[in-house]
Amino acid sequence: MSKQVISIDAFDDPRAYLAAIVESSDDAIIAKNLNGVITSWNRAAERIFGHTAEQVVGQHITILIPEDRLKEEEEIIGRLRRGERLEHFETIRRARDGSLLNVSITVSPIRDATGTIVGASKVARDITEHKRLQAIAERQTVALEAELKRRRQVEAELRDSERTWRTLTEAMPQLVWFTRADGHCEFLSGQWAEYSGVPIEQLLGHGWLQLVHPDDRERTEQAWNEAVADRAPYDLDYRIRRADDGYRWFRARGVPLRDEDGRIIKWYGTCTDIQEVIESRDAAEQANLAKSDFLANMSHEIRTPMNAVIGLAHILAASTPLTERQKEFIRTLQLSADALLSLINDLLDIAKIEARTIELERIPFQLDQLMREVESMMAMRAREKQLEFKVSDAAIRGLTFRGDPARLRQIILNLCANAVKFTEKGGIYVDVTLTDGADAAHKNVRIAVRDTGIGIPTDKLGDIFQKFVQADASISRQYGGTGLGLTITKTLTELMGGEVRAESTRGKGSSFIITLPLPLSDSAMARNADKAGPESPSLRRHRILLVEDYAPNVLVATTVLEQFGYDCDVVATGLEAIERAKSGRYALALMDVQMHGMNGLDATRHIRAHERQQGLPPLPIIGMTAHALAGDRERCLSAGMSDYIAKPFNVDELQSKLERFTATSRVAA
Repeated sequence: MSKQVISIDAFDDPRAYLAAIVESSDDAIIAKNLNGVITSWNRAAERIFGHTAEQVVGQHITILIPEDRLKEEEEIIGRLRRGERLEHFETIRRARDGSLLNVSITVSPIRDATGTIVGASKVARDITEHKRLQAIAERQTVALEAELKRRRQVEAELRDSERTWRTLTEAMPQLVWFTRADGHCEFLSGQWAEYSGVPIEQLLGHGWLQLVHPDDRERTEQAWNEAVADRAPYDLDYRIRRADDGYRWFRARGVPLRDEDGRIIKWYGTCTDIQEVIESRDAAEQANLAKSDFLANMSHEIRTPMNAVIGLAHILAASTPLTERQKEFIRTLQLSADALLSLINDLLDIAKIEARTIELERIPFQLDQLMREVESMMAMRAREKQLEFKVSDAAIRGLTFRGDPARLRQIILNLCANAVKFTEKGGIYVDVTLTDGADAAHKNVRIAVRDTGIGIPTDKLGDIFQKFVQADASISRQYGGTGLGLTITKTLTELMGGEVRAESTRGKGSSFIITLPLPLSDSAMARNADKAGPESPSLRRHRILLVEDYAPNVLVATTVLEQFGYDCDVVATGLEAIERAKSGRYALALMDVQMHGMNGLDATRHIRAHERQQGLPPLPIIGMTAHALAGDRERCLSAGMSDYIAKPFNVDELQSKLERFTATSRVAA
């Protein structure tokens, strides 16, 4: 707004000079009489309120006053009549366009020459903008005060939280720490100094690494740096030095603290003493190793004489002439030996399950061929009870899978043997079907063994897979058995990634269904194996090297080999086997794995080394072991053996292996 400069010299009449001052004022200057009628109106009043002098002079002052402010005018007139002056009274007035204005008014009485009050002069200043800015300032002040209060409260809470946190860290058994975002350690709880005997100040930054065992220090620092670089949680076990210079194992775990934008601002973590856990784990591992060794030795000590018993029973059964009474004796001997071997196998399997030492093979095999073997073995038992035994496996014919055929055979035989045992009439029916697996390389194999036997009560179905449990206590007396077969079946099935369930109706029969995810294998592998099968038995006259140090087993093996039509030389040590193998006279060697002095595995390695040095073709070597534990086959093959057979050996299985390896041999007796 422009400012006018008025010179008194330009006016002859003082009243004209005064009028000029009124007109040039930035404030509205209004005169009114005691009745409230406007008598003068300057330009500033026109600018502020929007009315011209011609429009308002002679009008009542209430033209400017909102209805809710009319009482103010009465009070103002009353004070004027008493000769009082009203200064800087802030109120609201209305402009011509109806808008409301914040104004500050000063009202003074006007007196005539006699001193009588005849009216009032009102100076009104538009303070609308001032009020707006003042309101903004007040709001900002209130907001600022609230923010300051909030910050003081947050700071107080942070102080309380930090005191609480530090108190907790000192009370915790763990060693507590936190670092900057770059991994530089800023805080360590008092337990660090108490445990290590080193002042906290020396451990900050990266000083804590001096406490880490020298053998663990490099990998610990590397793991920590990688966690910081990758912004990933930190988790590592390492040893930390105590104040007495001993070391204990700790598990360090750290997590990053991020801000609202996801940036890491700190790392918080703990180191927990796990020395007792480590010692317990090591003790458990040692105990498991000792248990595994015990199982291996127990298996060897039991199976070695059992091999002689079962082998001699087979030899006697093949002898002629025999009376019917003698045949009955021999058949009873064979059944008892088979039952004893089954019991031994179950007990050893349960022990291995509890020791967690069962390992599964992953080798190619044809499931339909395995089912034919099962059918061949079980059909004879079923016929003895005049039962039907039928296998339906069209869905899997010609397919080759990868897995553990020996353990799968054990599962199916367990279920089939139970079905035969508990069925007196009708039959046992085995159905094998396929469904699609997780991908094109896998199939879900479903094997259902159904019988028409005595069945299982519904309330017992949930217990039959428990160890030493049978559906009825009288069953063990009537049918025999340990109640371990289904436990072993369930465990082996689950180890293979499958499941087993039972359905039954008392008096009508039972169904046991196993479902296994099996990967498909290259069928050419199975075809090649088939091509290497037995040839005409007319070409079997070969000499076999038998390496065995247990006399009863020598008797059994030599007798069986002679029945097969082989000539046989016997040695009792690994050193003798090495020398005999150099002669080149043998089509095959049967090598006992456990022998006094040099064992069969080491003897095989020496034989293979000699063959490589001399450029000789490898002598087929079949390992024989009474351990019969998981991994035996792999150990035999890795030592250079051609194949493996467990004691007590199955005569038909042994004959098949011998024929397969000697069929292409040019070495004859």
